[in-house]
Amino acid sequence: DLKEATTNLAEDSKELEELTVECRRKMEDYKLESKDRADELTALATAKKALVEKTGGAAAQAYSFVQLGKQNGADNYPQNKVVQLLREAAHKTDSTAISLLARR
Repeated sequence: DLKEATTNLAEDSKELEELTVECRRKMEDYKLESKDRADELTALATAKKALVEKTGGAAAQAYSFVQLGKQNGADNYPQNKVVQLLREAAHKTDSTAISLLARR
């Protein structure tokens, strides 16, 4: 019994030592990762500040694609090459669909 208890104690002591070493290593890794993360956040803040300064805060402005006026239809611009090509294709192929597309 004493021999078995001594063997168990030695195994447990060895395991405890290994766990202690592993915990210390993980603690050091955590400290390094935390420092790296803090450095990254500082770099991001510096980059953001530089972008705001260089762009004049353009990212904070609101942009819109609201149509302010209506342009005349394609029929009023016969010089428009695309419309001309569509009309010619509609005429050559006798296609109603292409003809309707040219009118848009």
